[in-house]
Amino acid sequence: AESLEPLFRALSHSNDASLFFVTSRKPTRTEPLGASIVRMPPLPEREVHRLLQALAARINTQLSQEQLKDIAGHASGYPPACYFAIQLIKEYGVAAILANARELVDFRVATFVSYVTRHALSKEENEMLRLLANFSPLPLPVIGGHCGLDAEATSSAIVKLIDFSMISPDQSGLYAISDPLRDAVFKHSPFLNTSETQKVAAALHLWLEQNADEQVSLSFSRVIYRIARQARDTALAEK
Repeated sequence: AESLEPLFRALSHSNDASLFFVTSRKPTRTEPLGASIVRMPPLPEREVHRLLQALAARINTQLSQEQLKDIAGHASGYPPACYFAIQLIKEYGVAAILANARELVDFRVATFVSYVTRHALSKEENEMLRLLANFSPLPLPVIGGHCGLDAEATSSAIVKLIDFSMISPDQSGLYAISDPLRDAVFKHSPFLNTSETQKVAAALHLWLEQNADEQVSLSFSRVIYRIARQARDTALAEK
């Protein structure tokens, strides 16, 4: 950030120049520079389809809706994966790539494994990613309880992971892992086992009792059902 300050300051007096930077994390020093920050979430599936169609048109290739859906599923909202997919299609053809999409997945996973490793997260922060890779979205108290953190420590870790673009809040105030990151987490972390999921279910029971008046979103309802099923918790499944 310090190396960019002179450039920002030099251009701050100009009405004819616009300057923007794309970074993988939130800059730590922006207030003195008067810079605005815009968070870019993973591309929605509809936008991924549009990007793939535009890229395919450049190589005179037409993709069916089913093919677009398959490729978009492997891209997980990560634009570079879309470009990589179209490059593979150009070299090998659509049928060959869709029949074996491992290379598409490996490209995305390798990128984000490197990203997570580079930031040297704490044990608790890695565990948050592991939990949310299994079940997203979840409330902050459930996340903190799983990781053995109090509310303040949980909040600090959540803010850090959001600034690293690893998780994001949804419209209900719950927290979810960034979709492109999910497979990368599973690359070096195991799935939650039954015993671990039962502890998550217990924390979720408590949260639901304390927030009985909260309206539960469809995505959260699905997560509750999946946790209940894996934990063999029939009472939770009925909530």
